[in-house]
Amino acid sequence: MKFMHVADMHLDQSFEGLGKIPHDVATNLLKQNKLAMVKLIDEAIAQEVDFLLIVGDTFHQPKITIQTQNFFIQQLRRLEAHGIHVVLSFGNHDYYQAHRYWFEFPRNVYLFDAEEVQTITIATKDGQQVAISGFSYEHRWIENNMTKAYPHRKQDVDYHIGFFHGQIGDNPYASFSPTLANEKGYDYWALGHIHQPQVIQEQPLMIYPGSLIPHTQKDKDSGKYVLVESSSTGLSYEWHQVSEVKWLEQLVDTSSLENMQSLINRCRLLFNQQAEGYEFVSLKLDNMSEKFSALLEDPSQKKELLYILQKELFEASNGNTWLYALKTVPIYQPERFSLPLKEEKVDALLETYQEPEKFQELIGDLYKNAMSAQLVAIDESKQQQLIEQAKEQFSESFSLREGESS
Repeated sequence: MKFMHVADMHLDQSFEGLGKIPHDVATNLLKQNKLAMVKLIDEAIAQEVDFLLIVGDTFHQPKITIQTQNFFIQQLRRLEAHGIHVVLSFGNHDYYQAHRYWFEFPRNVYLFDAEEVQTITIATKDGQQVAISGFSYEHRWIENNMTKAYPHRKQDVDYHIGFFHGQIGDNPYASFSPTLANEKGYDYWALGHIHQPQVIQEQPLMIYPGSLIPHTQKDKDSGKYVLVESSSTGLSYEWHQVSEVKWLEQLVDTSSLENMQSLINRCRLLFNQQAEGYEFVSLKLDNMSEKFSALLEDPSQKKELLYILQKELFEASNGNTWLYALKTVPIYQPERFSLPLKEEKVDALLETYQEPEKFQELIGDLYKNAMSAQLVAIDESKQQQLIEQAKEQFSESFSLREGESS
């Protein structure tokens, strides 16, 4: 048995948090979603896998354009021509409503189309029987702990796979429980919803592949799929990079720099070669002199420097590197309060406000005042920027330590 596991492709999502990017870059970025999908299908065919698992949030929103639907269906038909099965579910972003789809799914596609756990059985090329149990969202949230609804392992198959788009712990995203999942006796749990690649446990394997396409800085470690293969010793897995978009953080030591020109020259040297795909870079200036620090305390000066560096790095990399953020490490760093929290808890809290409804609920009071209501115009890009700023402000104000969290 050999299969590929992906999730959270968000094929119709734009790249966010980049500021005002050049027109040519914006145009080419629109192609990156499709290029990643085409490369994924190319590799599925080259690897001669038995099936491809797509675990939810293939699209960024429940109402998908006809053009995007058509592209996706055409790619699945390429797999059909090579006898490769596809198992597909819908997540909290693209929750399933049949009337929104204008194309029939190819015969090689097994679709989980309801908020109840179903089990299908697939035959591999060498005749092994693989049971796959899963569900789809039909609404934006699922309040129930869906892990409880999964059946125990089928005894008349060679392998049994759990197929689950959801989040660990009590939450409105189907509440995945590794403890309950272990009791089911499955051989592999193909997870989705969390955009960072994670191996939850090795035996049995429970894996979040992350987002196939890193659309925001918080997805910077993503852009991969998981290749899983069976042998006499069990299941093994490998990570394979697909996306050619990278989000980078670069620390620049400014202690030996005398002026702005020397800073620009130093930055140009860091990115003077053409990258494959696109590199989105956040620069952090460290060890600044008092002269540098005083100059960049002025927001307008810092913004002006950002514009200059954007132009310089863009030209130095032949249009493949874009500077989206410029940060400074202050000379004096005040003592931060220490909180008994894990970083995962902070990420989970901020993840809640990725949903437009939750975010609008948070800022709802702004609409109650006539003056502030006129100023509130927050699209998805601005929403993401505010969430990232909140996380950065939290990191600057608090340090985290292991311990009991409330």
